[in-house]
Amino acid sequence: MAAFRSPFRLAFPVAFLCILQFPAIVSAQQLDPNGIPYETEEQTSGCARLAALPPLPSAKVVSCQNSNSLEISMPLKPDANGYAQEKRVRGAYEFREYRTKKEQESTFDNLLDALPMASFTVQYSNRPATITARNGDTWILINVSDDFYNVSVVHEAKVSCRPLKDADQISREMQEHNRIAIYGLQFSPEHHIILENSSETLTALLKYLKQNPDLPVFIESHKFTTGGTEDKDFEITRERANAVVDWLVANGIQATRLQAQPFGRMKPLSGNNTARDIQCNERIEISKAAK
Repeated sequence: MAAFRSPFRLAFPVAFLCILQFPAIVSAQQLDPNGIPYETEEQTSGCARLAALPPLPSAKVVSCQNSNSLEISMPLKPDANGYAQEKRVRGAYEFREYRTKKEQESTFDNLLDALPMASFTVQYSNRPATITARNGDTWILINVSDDFYNVSVVHEAKVSCRPLKDADQISREMQEHNRIAIYGLQFSPEHHIILENSSETLTALLKYLKQNPDLPVFIESHKFTTGGTEDKDFEITRERANAVVDWLVANGIQATRLQAQPFGRMKPLSGNNTARDIQCNERIEISKAAK
């Protein structure tokens, strides 16, 4: 009888130890919707899982990128006249490209279904290639092509709508982002001529352009009038962009370096729901042009 009890006493601790370890083993081997361990994606590709939108079943990540600050143009629904609209979103950026065994149409439909489950609201879709979606300050742009699709996620940084201070600030922004939004310019309501109290802002811009004599730029104008019309806003921005170009030329900048670009309400920086939104969307932007 003693000989029988001894092996049992040895076996029981071993069995108990296995029971204790079993949940950890199961947890480490939990499978994702593709039927593979969660750790495998990062281990095999070097790309961490995209938290905002997990991959579709059967999709395998093939490349990834990350950036602390990047600007992406998110296509939006065309306006009433059929003009394309977009929103430029800047912030922390994540990119993943996937290969899938599904056909393009099927992949597109599955992504449309997956976005609401990840708490995203679709802002625009163009079957079977493009989807723009938003969840609070997080924006997603999805492009589908053949048996591949890629996902760009931007966690939008808060937009600053403060007037620029000096030429050095313009220079820093242009070096980092290749563009800068300019606030503080004031125009006459009738003919959209630049008013004299805008001279400090324009003087800073003029100084920057003279410090960079070989740099061609676009002079963009943007506006979203509450209660106005899209055509009227576009006409206002056309006159304002031309007015800025005329002022710079009159103060010594070569006309060949400047190109006016009116956008009306086509490229809002934010929603147009509050007074601050309207203020941020009404702006002049300077962006680098190709030489």
